[in-house]
Amino acid sequence: MPESTEPALRYAKELAARAVAEASGLAPGPVHLNIPFRDPLVPPLGPREDPPGSASAQAPLAAQTSPQSATKTVRFHRAALAPQTKDVRWLAELCRRCERGVISCGPMDADPSLATAIAKLATQLAWPVLAEPTSQLRSGPHTSGAPILACSDLFLRDPRLAAALAPEVVLRFGTSPTSKALKLWLEQHAPAHVILVDPTGQWQDPTHLATDLLQADPLALCEALTQQAAHADPAGRSETRSEVRTETRTEGWLAQFTRAERASARAVDDSTEAEDEWLEPRALRELATALPDDTLLYVSNSMPVRDLDAFLPVSTRPLRVLCNRGASGIDGMISSALGAAAGQPQPVVLLIGDLAFLHDVGALLTARRNAVDLTIVVFDNDGGGIFSFLPVARVADAELFERHFRTPHGTQLGPIAKSFGAHVARPVSWEHFRSSLKDAIASPGVSVVELAINRDRSVEHHREIERRVGDALRRDAEAP
Repeated sequence: MPESTEPALRYAKELAARAVAEASGLAPGPVHLNIPFRDPLVPPLGPREDPPGSASAQAPLAAQTSPQSATKTVRFHRAALAPQTKDVRWLAELCRRCERGVISCGPMDADPSLATAIAKLATQLAWPVLAEPTSQLRSGPHTSGAPILACSDLFLRDPRLAAALAPEVVLRFGTSPTSKALKLWLEQHAPAHVILVDPTGQWQDPTHLATDLLQADPLALCEALTQQAAHADPAGRSETRSEVRTETRTEGWLAQFTRAERASARAVDDSTEAEDEWLEPRALRELATALPDDTLLYVSNSMPVRDLDAFLPVSTRPLRVLCNRGASGIDGMISSALGAAAGQPQPVVLLIGDLAFLHDVGALLTARRNAVDLTIVVFDNDGGGIFSFLPVARVADAELFERHFRTPHGTQLGPIAKSFGAHVARPVSWEHFRSSLKDAIASPGVSVVELAINRDRSVEHHREIERRVGDALRRDAEAP
């Protein structure tokens, strides 16, 4: 209760400490607090209470209590879940025996030390890292020289290649990956071992393929495995012998992935570089190139996070990418990005679709009231563009599909954003897009950069890229 009493202060401090501990714990995330109030919603005014508006009544609650109570705090002590020695030895031996292994990195807010540790482990094992942007593995200095791939969502759609790359072992960090192609690949070619590394112990396995769950600190586990792998060669008494073993592996298993990555990347480059229309693949690449180092890119659900997974290249530039899966997919995206922007000094850019923007447009009022800086890039295809990529688009009645699935809104987003005090830009060229983005990031408050996407042309373009990737993979396979 909002009362100037020592019990109330002790309770408030304990509740605050618990909330911070939960929000930053093993499963970090939002915490919901229920704050009770008595009728008539103000503290009771007793005979010894100072009248409202007086200096003592306006003083902070801590200043109205005894010095001993005011300085007493609750501290939360957390220890890392160190992996057990037997588990490290078992997993290290499994990695040594199985050449056909991959490291899958799903959504997680990995810090640079964990990203570096995973990259070192993958390099040591000569296993490819299938990393989506929200894993924090695809961007940063750790990518230099490491087998981190960006095009797996594209090349795993090729049935022939997917079968040839069937893995024996999958070591997964983070939650379930976004890529449908990756999910189908594992379901159709079920590995003998699927190991989930999760310090929270939550069994996030929608494919039901997991064989082991390691409840351990991922950083400690990677460092222990890397150390074990460095000494796993029975004859590896010298650094040179270990390097030879790694090179031999690379020439076989890993080389197949790197060739597929290069062929796919070239096909995407050829498809997007000459594209003058407002279409998502090039827009994503232009966006990634234009963002300042250490930008926080908040990406919405539905098509934006999937397009980012498919088309964001690997880069040594630091970029943090977050995504909120939401209770209904696209709800609360602007609010989530504003929360991220309010908590850090670096630029924050939200990539969002038009329906998700409209769903949470009222959050712009909160941004104005609290003077939060945020740049919003909106892909406006006038409705739910993702449904045009699903089987329902081919089997549903055209009128019903348009009304109940694509749900066109016919609304101009710019005037709506301006009514909340946002700066709005609607670029007319790629050069204009780059300059508008630069101005938006440098401007205080909320800025909206709106790109009008032709939905039908977008579907054609995505399928064209998929065909080009398939052709490139076939040419690569036929090459001597």
